[in-house]
Amino acid sequence: MESNKAFIPENTFAGSLAAYNLDLPILYGVQALEPTMLLAANFSDFVALFEQHPIFDRLGRKLAEWLLIRKELRARSLLQQQATERYLDFVKQYPDLAKRVPQYHIASYLGITEVSLSRLKRTA
Repeated sequence: MESNKAFIPENTFAGSLAAYNLDLPILYGVQALEPTMLLAANFSDFVALFEQHPIFDRLGRKLAEWLLIRKELRARSLLQQQATERYLDFVKQYPDLAKRVPQYHIASYLGITEVSLSRLKRTA
């Protein structure tokens, strides 16, 4: 079953903290929904960059903090909010994506069916 864990808008970093910090394999795939230019880095080069340039180490820590906060807010949303609130938050956070992304991806991200999303959009 396909599910959407996150949306990564333009000019944004994506990656796995567990894969990076614990040297674990990534157990999920990434799908580009639109034409995409991807920059990939070799893991050892990434580590060397952090070790050799303190500014990148600091940037990496800030990025990790941002990713952890995002993950916690997402978990809170799924646990505490009704589907309507999650949808309205999604539209507020990603106004452009809400118009461009297929509805079944948004529904999956919100933890609801596409039919439920369609109903919800009519009443929201």
